[in-house]
Amino acid sequence: MNTSRTAAVRERDQKTILTDDMRRQKKTSALLSDILDTHGLNTFVSDIKRKHIRLEEFTQTFLTGTRNMASDGCAEGTEVKGSDSDVMGIIQCVSVVEPHEHDVSDVPIELVMVKDGCDPGYVKLEVRKYDFASGFSSEESIFLFFFRIIISKCGSKQYFSSEKFQKNIKVYGYTMPDNFTDLGITVCGPAHKNKTLLGEVDYVRAFECRSWPKPARDWLTRPRTYQWPSAELLKKLPDKCQCYVVPTGDESSTDADIQWRVSFVSIERELVWHMNDTQLKCFIILKILLKSIEQNLPENTLKTYHLKNVMFWLLEEIPAEKWNKNTLMSRVHDSLQKLIHYVRERALPQYLLPENNLFKNRLLSVHDIRNTISCLQNVSENVLPRVRAGLQYRNLPFEVAMDKKSWYNGFQVRANNDLGNFIIYISSGVSSSRIREYSDVFIHQFPDEAKQFLPSINLAIARAMFIEQLHSNRDEKVSRRKIDKYLHKASVVDSLRSCLYRALFDFNGGKYREIRKQIEGNVMGVIKQRNQNMQDIYLTYIDNNYVPNVIILEQVLKGEKCPMRINQYVLSYLLIFLSEHILGHTKGCVNAIDILSQAIDCAKRHKYYFVYLNFLGYCYALLGHKDSAFKTFCKSLQTFPSVTNAAVYHMAFMVNGTVLVCCNK
Repeated sequence: MNTSRTAAVRERDQKTILTDDMRRQKKTSALLSDILDTHGLNTFVSDIKRKHIRLEEFTQTFLTGTRNMASDGCAEGTEVKGSDSDVMGIIQCVSVVEPHEHDVSDVPIELVMVKDGCDPGYVKLEVRKYDFASGFSSEESIFLFFFRIIISKCGSKQYFSSEKFQKNIKVYGYTMPDNFTDLGITVCGPAHKNKTLLGEVDYVRAFECRSWPKPARDWLTRPRTYQWPSAELLKKLPDKCQCYVVPTGDESSTDADIQWRVSFVSIERELVWHMNDTQLKCFIILKILLKSIEQNLPENTLKTYHLKNVMFWLLEEIPAEKWNKNTLMSRVHDSLQKLIHYVRERALPQYLLPENNLFKNRLLSVHDIRNTISCLQNVSENVLPRVRAGLQYRNLPFEVAMDKKSWYNGFQVRANNDLGNFIIYISSGVSSSRIREYSDVFIHQFPDEAKQFLPSINLAIARAMFIEQLHSNRDEKVSRRKIDKYLHKASVVDSLRSCLYRALFDFNGGKYREIRKQIEGNVMGVIKQRNQNMQDIYLTYIDNNYVPNVIILEQVLKGEKCPMRINQYVLSYLLIFLSEHILGHTKGCVNAIDILSQAIDCAKRHKYYFVYLNFLGYCYALLGHKDSAFKTFCKSLQTFPSVTNAAVYHMAFMVNGTVLVCCNK
């Protein structure tokens, strides 16, 4: 009797402990989910980014004829500290086909995927056709110029060499490096890393496969227990996504120099975009945890891509209803246990190509395997504190009574403004007639988004027309009336940017007396209303046709492909100061420089704070306040110590007893 009673008490205690553990885990799961919401790491943000990425890619292809695809954490909505910007540029003058296929288009180069002697995931590209009769973009023409240099001959056959491709085909229009002797580019696998103090971008050049390779087609139809991905998504994927080959070979192969890796990045991006909120948050947490143990792991072991594939496999194994806010911690632990299993077996099958072991050239010793497992087991016991520590760089509170609706609306506004600026940036150098054609197509294809982004499109048209007028013999008054019509259309929704573009045009035309009246009469009230939500204006190399010389100097040093973001308050009072200085209004200059100084002081955390300091130092130099100018330029160099910082050149001017002229008029 006593024995049975003891057993019953023990069973009851075990159930109580289990219930308490489940309660604690449920509470921790909800807390983790709320923390990520506070930092904008959820499907709401991911959905906005997905929509905007598609609009950006459509816009770039239509206006420039080039195709770039963002495939990083920022594009997916899973960005954490240390995430790079990954951009894949598709070279369109090359078609990659399987042996039984033939490309009937007029593409000049046709390459055949040869799998002989290659492990799963890699192919050789045999040259089947090359015909250079057609016209191409300038970038593709450069590639075609190097065509023969990147070919390797093996007997009677010719192959594209991935190794020669990486050495000879450099990134076009990359950001300026931190000095003039270093190219600022390093090769890492298939990517060219362009690293500066302003950030890091991984550029990957790729060739598009004419159709999905057989393994990818097989993946579409393989049996799935819990219908993930959904049948609806699987049906849409072949129309939405393409497969690619990128220039890197299997490092363990003797033919690595002529091998290319098959990339499913477009499909994988789509799969991440179709995760539910808890699934996405689980993936984000895994990335944060990996970052927290990165320094303790053996070199070259775990990467974000491994986590992504673990997530994909787990999503097939666990039904959707078990991925919810209350089970987040359980799913994180499931993911870590699955990863530990793969590490122990030293075999992680690629999700879209299971025959490809992603650990093939990693975890090469028992010590590395044991060390990696130990790190993963340790991190699984400290998930919450590690997530908190991993998000501290965002400088946001972890538990706040957040007005989610207000936050989401604010994020939507900022994201829309960024996309509007992207439209203006990517239209640089495009004719006004082509942008008008784009506007018509945009309205037809994206009617729901048209109202939000038409102001940016109209600004792009106005800018293109103004530049065309500068370089032609057209009647200036007639042209300006047409330009003002598009500026007015933009001002109905976006009065800040349209007013500043008008002010920049007037500055170029020598209408300095109009500047202060325009800005203070039409912009400053809006700036005060928006307060901290005021967005930046983007200026690119094409704007060098009409902006003041102090901005041109900054833009030249940034590089052709790097747009410069300027706070609208800063730009407003920089223009007012320069106009007042040219007019000889000393009192107006002093008033403008005081407000400009205050605006810059409020922008200390801005990416281009050092540029703003250069603007301020330049204004001091124009007034003859040499001590203040030198101190401000030194402060700029402390913020961004680089020879591409314009402060170096402003100080050189001053040492030689002169200063950069305001404009070329």
